[in-house]
Amino acid sequence: MRKMDWKHLFNPNRIGVDYVKEIDLESTRSSFIKDYDRILFSAPFRKLQNKTQVFPLTDNIFVHNRLTHSLETASVGRTLGREVGILIADQYHSEDKVFQHFYRNELQHVISAACLSHDIGNPPFGHTGEVAISEYFRNLSGSLRSRITDHISDLQWAELCHFEGNANGFRILTHDFNNANGGEFKLTFSTLAAMVKYPCLADVGNDKSTGLISTKKYNILASEWSLWQQLSDGLALASTDIQNVYARHPFVYLVEAADDICYLIIDLEDAHRLKIISHQETVDHLLGLLDSFSKDASTSTIHNNLDKIVSPEQKVAYLRALVIHSAIKECVNTFMKHEKELLEGQLQEPLTNLFDSALNKKWRSLQSFSFKNIYGHSIVMEREMAGYKILQGLLEEFIEGLFLKNSMRSKQLSFLIPYTYKNIREEDNLYANLRAILDFISAMTDQEAIDLYRLLKGIQV
Repeated sequence: MRKMDWKHLFNPNRIGVDYVKEIDLESTRSSFIKDYDRILFSAPFRKLQNKTQVFPLTDNIFVHNRLTHSLETASVGRTLGREVGILIADQYHSEDKVFQHFYRNELQHVISAACLSHDIGNPPFGHTGEVAISEYFRNLSGSLRSRITDHISDLQWAELCHFEGNANGFRILTHDFNNANGGEFKLTFSTLAAMVKYPCLADVGNDKSTGLISTKKYNILASEWSLWQQLSDGLALASTDIQNVYARHPFVYLVEAADDICYLIIDLEDAHRLKIISHQETVDHLLGLLDSFSKDASTSTIHNNLDKIVSPEQKVAYLRALVIHSAIKECVNTFMKHEKELLEGQLQEPLTNLFDSALNKKWRSLQSFSFKNIYGHSIVMEREMAGYKILQGLLEEFIEGLFLKNSMRSKQLSFLIPYTYKNIREEDNLYANLRAILDFISAMTDQEAIDLYRLLKGIQV
């Protein structure tokens, strides 16, 4: 495996653009800032405002959806990128002006943009949606199953049976929908690579036996594999000993850390707002984490400040801010401590798993508590079951309708699919038709999926 190098790990060239782009040291709006803006103003990003984070279909405006989660993750990611970038620039102070400029000024924008896009491929109802789509195909039987499996490859079947929001996100950001020549985004190599947590294909993904973090899931569909290879060559990324499996770009660990920090700490805050967990439990967990971090403020100071705050929600918000601040510092230190393994493509754990023993114990304790008391709460489970049924019902209608050929029902279903996904009419390409249906359904908001399900099932509102 070749070793990666910081000076090759940034590249302003864009997917779908032929000319070579150089970093402009005088520009006030760099290519990487433009990446952030292109994502922020896009339709797929706006749809995240009505996609589940943890608590589906909630009416509480203070509880996070995928859009608010992504914005907050981007904020944390920007700080992580800023802190790490300065340390890299200082450590390699003899490198040229372009190197210094990127790490001092631009890395923060790359990490922030990648964080902004990290959930853009999630279907309605969050991870439940991924499971619903995957299990629909895995549970197919009889003639319908054979009519699909007899006409697609094993790799394509693996993609259907393991629907992956990460891979769907990469597709959204790079795919030539309607021959758009690189898609509507045309993001830089650096930003795209920074959001690819699992740089492999579906047939080798979801395999933890390899010991590689890259194969925990998968991030690239076969239709976008050539684009990934273009990125990996442009950034001189390291491949592994397993065919079609690459080492992660080091920037990915910062994006992942921002996500890990936000979902763990802010999901706790959301559960507190919904009164799923008590105020005291929330405060105890946050104070426990603060006690394990390097001391930025004394315990007495924190308690004195807490005593001055009247609102329980504001008390939790105050502690949440302190924990996130401390977690960022810890992740920065951990990233630099493991620089050698990162550049060699050998780091097989997220940064938050590599905290020192006392902090790691507290962090994992909160994770266990959250899985049991938040993600496993009856409110969450009941609403997830509803989302599961809705997505399975939509797939049933559209997949079965695909084989009805020229029937009235097939024509009606095809009419419902927007022009963007009209390759559904490519009758000779079954997989393209199946993928178009998934593109359409996965792009829906939670409410769009509910409304369409009611329409197709004849349910009166």
